[in-house]
Amino acid sequence: MSDVSKQIDLLGAISIGIGGMVGGGIFAVLGEAVSLAHGATAIAFIVAGLVALLTSYSYAKLSVAYQQSGGTVVFIDNAFGHNLLSGSINVMLWHTYHDTPRANAVFLLLLHFQ
Repeated sequence: MSDVSKQIDLLGAISIGIGGMVGGGIFAVLGEAVSLAHGATAIAFIVAGLVALLTSYSYAKLSVAYQQSGGTVVFIDNAFGHNLLSGSINVMLWHTYHDTPRANAVFLLLLHFQ
């Protein structure tokens, strides 16, 4: 069995982020963005980029404050405590991560075949 490291270094994290943005954000959404926003497509992408920048800054600050594995689940638990509210939010978060890509794919297919 090979001795493979289970940690993601900075280059790996950057590669995952860029891959997700390029694959999902540009190639899959650009055609729909142009057809829906027309001349405001560039403005829509700038606003989305600013939101992504603020989100990544917030995640970076939270990751420094709570240096535990678990990501957003840890942030929610630290904000609300271990109770029904934080558990419910974490379940909704999991469903969002799990179901959103599928819902987007179905939505794009439905738009394509109209």
